[in-house]
Amino acid sequence: MPGRPEQDVIVIGGGPVGLATAMSLAGQGLRVTVLERDGEAVAAGPDVAERAWGQWHRPGVSQFRQPHILLPVGAALLRERLPRVVEALEAAGPL
Repeated sequence: MPGRPEQDVIVIGGGPVGLATAMSLAGQGLRVTVLERDGEAVAAGPDVAERAWGQWHRPGVSQFRQPHILLPVGAALLRERLPRVVEALEAAGPL
């Protein structure tokens, strides 16, 4: 009998929905792998938001740098379902 796989779930896409899904599933104890076709994200750090905005080329997400009408809804869902993410974002300054 084969051993347990390295992950329980594979999430396709590392955008806001894919990452929120991955974090939610990981918070339930599942091992999650996120696959993203747009290459490596900008490395974490205190100025990650500024560097991501200017340096992260996202050809698969044409709306990446555009304002989005659903941002308030997304922020409310993050506050409700992934409060640790909101706390980290607020500590970093982008919210």
